[in-house]
Amino acid sequence: MSDFLREIRYADINGDKRADRALITAKDAQFAGMDGDGKADVVRIGWTGVTHAWLNELPANRFDTFHP
Repeated sequence: MSDFLREIRYADINGDKRADRALITAKDAQFAGMDGDGKADVVRIGWTGVTHAWLNELPANRFDTFHP
């Protein structure tokens, strides 16, 4: 498997209950629901155990059209 394929993650980014494809270049980033809004948020746990989370505040219609 190429490195490129290992960096593709699937998570519900816009809250429509369907997995979206996302390319993550930092291999220690994961998706998880952190605030109960149904959208995937980004979580990073560093090698020291320090955890950082970024809430997904994009509107649900942000991905209604393709954005290259």
